[in-house]
Amino acid sequence: MADERPIEDQIRFELKGSVAWITIDRPQVGNALNPPGRNRIRDLINDLNVSKQARCIVITATGEKLFCPGADLSHVYEKNRPEGVPDQVAGDPRRMMLDGQYTLFPAILDSDIPIIAAVNGTAAGMGAHLALACDLVIAADNAKFVEVFAAAALLIVALAALTMQWAGLSMALGAFMAGVLLADTEFRHQIESDIEPFRVLLLGLFFVAVGMSVDWGLTLSHVHIVLGGALLFFVLKM
Repeated sequence: MADERPIEDQIRFELKGSVAWITIDRPQVGNALNPPGRNRIRDLINDLNVSKQARCIVITATGEKLFCPGADLSHVYEKNRPEGVPDQVAGDPRRMMLDGQYTLFPAILDSDIPIIAAVNGTAAGMGAHLALACDLVIAADNAKFVEVFAAAALLIVALAALTMQWAGLSMALGAFMAGVLLADTEFRHQIESDIEPFRVLLLGLFFVAVGMSVDWGLTLSHVHIVLGGALLFFVLKM
């Protein structure tokens, strides 16, 4: 159900002394953020950095179970398309993220005023990023942080690897193919940032797995073909 209240009631703002409180109050959708709400948080932070009314900003939410589960997927986006252009166009998700949440996070990261996330429940997806982008996170005992993109990417890679094994092929090949497919989606930047801390480890595991699957007897019996192919590949790469 769409929240018909004014956006000022969905994203509440209070100035208590020198502390500015921004409260997400959208219980109908579990405090998920829609574009107007996301933009209001961004604009409030930018305005406070100009007015200098506050010495600290606190971002929190109502309720005890959910801080913010991410984007409000029930929100209907208005698309002004020229006549004859389909409703779904390649690159729409990427443009939506660049024009949306990727304008909110720089406002938080570039804020001269320290920002505290008071996490009162589960923070998932964009909600987790919103909290972790702040300078300080104060989490309640029941707070949870769920990384949806990383979990979805790992699930796709695992399913691809198991499918390849079921077909009698290498699991590493399946994981590699899944990575190639994910790298061609609009969400590749998010996935890259999630796995960057583990990139070297994952690459090492991949090549170890490939090496362990090599049939050395077959390789040694055709060593001239292997060396010739390696030399050809080296020359082509120069």
